[in-house]
Amino acid sequence: MESYYTNLKNKTALVTGASSGIGYKTASFLAEQGCRVFAVARRQERLLELKTKFQNLTPITGDLNKESTLKEIEAAKAFNVDILINNAGLALGKDLLHEAQDEDIDTVIQTNLITALKIAKRCLFHMKKNGTGDIVNITSIASHEAYKGGVTYTASKHGLLAVSKALREETYGENIRVMSISPGMVETEFSEVRFKGDKEKAKKTYEGFTPLKSEDIAVQIINALRCPRHVNLDEIIILATDQAGATKINKISL
Repeated sequence: MESYYTNLKNKTALVTGASSGIGYKTASFLAEQGCRVFAVARRQERLLELKTKFQNLTPITGDLNKESTLKEIEAAKAFNVDILINNAGLALGKDLLHEAQDEDIDTVIQTNLITALKIAKRCLFHMKKNGTGDIVNITSIASHEAYKGGVTYTASKHGLLAVSKALREETYGENIRVMSISPGMVETEFSEVRFKGDKEKAKKTYEGFTPLKSEDIAVQIINALRCPRHVNLDEIIILATDQAGATKINKISL
């Protein structure tokens, strides 16, 4: 069966949001596969930790929502890659829309959708010239469902899924694959960010059932990338066994 898969060795990859969670694990797994990895995130110490493990990994520290960071990526020639893992994203709060902060709305839409679009655009420019490439957008089960307290987040993820679908229309027949990975609940720092540093509240999100882990998602990303070029896994939805939807989670009483 191993002979079915293609080798990722000597490919180049750009991974955004690489300092934690899915991005961190995916950058690690790609580096283990022999890829040259450009890992972008705001937290330099986590990127340097990755660098000590993998000499074929280049850290780029910065806020992707800032033009200066995009220019730094461009200067490093890190948009000219074989693989883009468009992973950087976040949620802020679970307020009802009429109670939400404008700043939070702006940050979520900017990060999850607008910046993801800008990065895909820059990588796609080179992929079209090179005649090959893979774009993996990390969407969410929230790209398929909406829920109370998630207006902005679900809107941003629905939008990113639409980006993937439209890009497939723009690139099929050009040896460019566009894929969406839609995870359910993954135990990462996501909830801690959503609840703005409230560790106890974040911890309770995952109590009472076994959520997905970052490596569960990263493994599927690697498997999708290693499929032969004629195979494009348009979308993978990954849920925990005890999860049946964005808000349908079977939790035991604690």
